[in-house]
Amino acid sequence: MNHYSSSFNPFGSNKAILVDKMIGSAYDVVKLVAMNLAEILYVAQNLDTIQETLQNIRKERVINMSLVPSSGVMIVPLPADIQVADISYFTVQIKTTTGDLYTPDSGYFKIRIVNDALEITVDPAASAAFVGATFLWSIVFREGL
Repeated sequence: MNHYSSSFNPFGSNKAILVDKMIGSAYDVVKLVAMNLAEILYVAQNLDTIQETLQNIRKERVINMSLVPSSGVMIVPLPADIQVADISYFTVQIKTTTGDLYTPDSGYFKIRIVNDALEITVDPAASAAFVGATFLWSIVFREGL
């Protein structure tokens, strides 16, 4: 006598129903994992590199400021989402109304980060040339994940 067709088997002779009840959608999950095993193995073997890369992600932001240059010191606060400790590089370029670009190497101004702010010190002899100029502040920083 077939045990699956006995009167005690609630599924009768339909074994597919019994298999579905016992494993549900597990077969689909196992099949999906098996189909992607190479990618899963690659990620597993490279977790250290992935983690190091994530820790070193840097983002660059260019902030355009229209400032009225003075022959003194200008203070511009850091954006609220950037911490000094996360900055790996920054620079400022001054673009005049005629399109000329000046960097700190020109000697016309100096830059530094002090007390969570950008400090721009403009040479008194150069301030007239910068009237109406745009200050381009580039910051490379690590963004929190």
